Amino acid sequence: MMNASLKNIPVKQQLILMICVISFISLLMASSAFVLYDRYAYKQHLVNEVTMLARVIASHSANAVAYNDVYEARTNLETLGIDASLVSACIKAEGGQLMSMYSRQHYQPIEDAGKPIPGVVCLADQNFISRFDGEYLDLIQPVLWEETQKIGQLHLRISMDELNRRFTAFTVVMLLIVLMVSMVSIALSSKIQAFISAPLLMLAQTANTINRFKDYSLRARTDRQDELGQLVQAFNGMLDTIELQNRALLHANEHLEDEVQSRTSELRATNRELEAFTYSVSHDLRSPLRSVDGFSAALLEDCGDKLDPAGRDYIARIRAASQRMGNLIDSLLHLSRVSRQDMKHASVDLAELADEIVEGLCSSHPGMHVEYIAPESIIAHGDRDLLRIVLENLLGNAWKYTAKTENPRIELSAYDRAGETVYCVRDNGAGFDMKYVDKLFGPFQRLHRDQEFEGLGIGLATVARIIHRHGGEIWAEAQLDKGAAFYFTLQPSNTN
Repeated sequence: MMNASLKNIPVKQQLILMICVISFISLLMASSAFVLYDRYAYKQHLVNEVTMLARVIASHSANAVAYNDVYEARTNLETLGIDASLVSACIKAEGGQLMSMYSRQHYQPIEDAGKPIPGVVCLADQNFISRFDGEYLDLIQPVLWEETQKIGQLHLRISMDELNRRFTAFTVVMLLIVLMVSMVSIALSSKIQAFISAPLLMLAQTANTINRFKDYSLRARTDRQDELGQLVQAFNGMLDTIELQNRALLHANEHLEDEVQSRTSELRATNRELEAFTYSVSHDLRSPLRSVDGFSAALLEDCGDKLDPAGRDYIARIRAASQRMGNLIDSLLHLSRVSRQDMKHASVDLAELADEIVEGLCSSHPGMHVEYIAPESIIAHGDRDLLRIVLENLLGNAWKYTAKTENPRIELSAYDRAGETVYCVRDNGAGFDMKYVDKLFGPFQRLHRDQEFEGLGIGLATVARIIHRHGGEIWAEAQLDKGAAFYFTLQPSNTN
């Protein structure tokens, strides 16, 4: 969350914030370390001072403890009153007998010397040397007779108020120093950040200006040789490349219209040539073929009785070849018209078209009984006339290749494939070998001999061109003697 907020503020403010945070944390850590060290050093110094004082009192009190002189012991403890930090003191003999007790807060009459003072803690019978316990320093010093024999112990309790006041004062001073240094850091960082952020801001302003006015001749300026200078130089190099590409693109755009007009003129000329060729094929080639077929028929009719069987067979073959060539010419012309015919898109019921085509096939082949399966309606979108040609070829092929099947069946269906409608014409006829499927939709490509099934090899090529003009695709699946299935899709929105 914090990183996302930092990314939304300007770079110069990020730099100022970064410098201030680093300075604040560094000073805070250094100040804390100094205050803590001072507290530790003060404690050690206090222990050393109190230890020296305790040794002096213990040495002066050795005779009083040895001779059980509680009054002398009391006198020695009262000399501690000069130390304002002393809270209480007591001396106990080795056997645990209380020799004397002193408290700054509780006065004890001289006649009560050697008696405990209510509320005052005496730890002279403990084994520690010194310890800090909350607000006090407790120190135990042995009382020695002739500096060798332990005859008792002295307990001193020192207040830590002075240390706490010192710690508080140091903490306040350090916080003030941190605050002052932080303010100085803010003032200095405002100046320092400009050294770093100025090139970045200038670079951003140049990029925004270029993006706004699309003027790729602008360049960012810098006199620096560090990483920021290298960044500016890389940015300028990128602009050089973009400017060259932009100039080339503008030049190409300026000549694009001329190029389009030139290509359009060439295309129109090519179309005119194609139309002229189509006319030549339809007129100049068909006329000689009609003459060949007509004179062959006349020759067979008028002079047939003068020819032997071989001659009559030759004439029959001439007529069959000329008629076949005429059919090829008609098929080529039909394929050419399909590729150039204007398309009129509309909703088309493929099932209705198929019913009409199947009815015509039944009339043309009254002796053939085929099981035909189709839904009541299959709505597609495309050119009605061209889609009729597609179904005529696919259903006609299915009808032809099921002619030698015992129980012929043809099915028209449609299904959804990832939101796209796929149409299918399936039969249980002769089928084909899938290794030749790539040749299936090429002109004059046939997978069966003429002796088995008649055909010119133009129908599926015509179907493929129509499907492609509709922006769709066509493919087939088959097995020998187990039938074939032809699938196709239509996408009229992507066609021209």
